[in-house]
Amino acid sequence: MPGPAPARPGARRAVLVDAAIEVPAREGARGLTFRAVDAEAAVPAGTASNWVVGRDDLFTQTGARVYERLRPDEATIARQQTAGPTGTPTRS
Repeated sequence: MPGPAPARPGARRAVLVDAAIEVPAREGARGLTFRAVDAEAAVPAGTASNWVVGRDDLFTQTGARVYERLRPDEATIARQQTAGPTGTPTRS
């Protein structure tokens, strides 16, 4: 389990949503509850419900966070855009 959530609002939200990614990975979608997210994030009970409007919003923010974590950085995107069909850089 991760340590206590950071005090910064953006960091707290990231910790909660990261916990919301871990819970269904272990327990399935039905296991994704605010209480389970609070426990996974090691924050006081009720914290997740203060940051997320409802379960649908929790799923939406979880999907957005997965995309954010998997999105390649700018250098990778630029390298892929200049790569030839075999994945090697093209000559100009």
